[in-house]
Amino acid sequence: KYSLDPMTTSDDTYYVTTTGDLFTPHAASSSNTTDWKNFCLEHMGDRVVAFVCFVESRTTKETNDGVHFKVIAYGLIVSSMFLLITFLVYACLPSLHNLHGQTLMCHVASMLGAYSFLVISQLLSRFLIPQLCMFIGFAIQCFFLAAFSWLNVICFDIWWTFGAVRSHVGKAEESRRRFLFYSLYAWLLPLTITAGTFFVDHFKLFSEDFLPNMGERYCWFTKFTHGKTIFFNFPVMIQIMSNIIFFGLTIRNCSKIKSELQQMQINSNARLKYNADINKLAMNSKLFVVMGLTWACEVNTWYFQNGDDSLWWYIL
Repeated sequence: KYSLDPMTTSDDTYYVTTTGDLFTPHAASSSNTTDWKNFCLEHMGDRVVAFVCFVESRTTKETNDGVHFKVIAYGLIVSSMFLLITFLVYACLPSLHNLHGQTLMCHVASMLGAYSFLVISQLLSRFLIPQLCMFIGFAIQCFFLAAFSWLNVICFDIWWTFGAVRSHVGKAEESRRRFLFYSLYAWLLPLTITAGTFFVDHFKLFSEDFLPNMGERYCWFTKFTHGKTIFFNFPVMIQIMSNIIFFGLTIRNCSKIKSELQQMQINSNARLKYNADINKLAMNSKLFVVMGLTWACEVNTWYFQNGDDSLWWYIL
């Protein structure tokens, strides 16, 4: 790195912008702006001196970041293809258009939407105008929250199914009514949280440490405030914890029903329904492990912000 000394030469005149970058109006290079990650300010006696990293180091870092983002984006593209196939299979088979199939389709559609916008942000963020980058960030937030909300609905529904195994919960009219209530929850909650995030960010309703700053440096929340914790991590953790509770209650009900089936002489239809519910529970358990456990680890990385040095950050 090298230092800038505007007192010696006017070409070293610099200003720190409101976004934290270094602006050198008389620099001989093609770019007059230095990214905040590539310079530092240090006290030298009674004055502050700016030290700028060499261009070679900055180029290498940007290249490594670009490769990292591309690898993630290509992985998301592969995942999106399988999500699309899953959605089409459920959409084309009428036998899967029951309540469970509809909720699973909505969950898959939410994940597909989130992954699609995430791929755009990973591959094209450098070419996007700030307003479009901000929109993509809010879209990612909304679709991911919707995906977790539908996963929450699926966990609740399987618990409700086992808890009310003796009632006629399979009627089409009641299934439609339940799906309507599920939709109101799973779509309106993410939209409400996303709208609240936008208003807080746009009108600066919180202090600077708690603002989302969506799209300021990335097409996502900034890493330098607690906005992501408030408007994304916290709602997701509540839903993950409730899913764990629902699964615990479901397993308890499952064991109770199994013992009752062994003690009572009941018809084969009840056994068939029980076996079908068990299969749905097994599939939902796998879905919860994939979605819940991995994202719980992602949320926990908030406690290990120093990703370059923390072993726990890499493990999680």
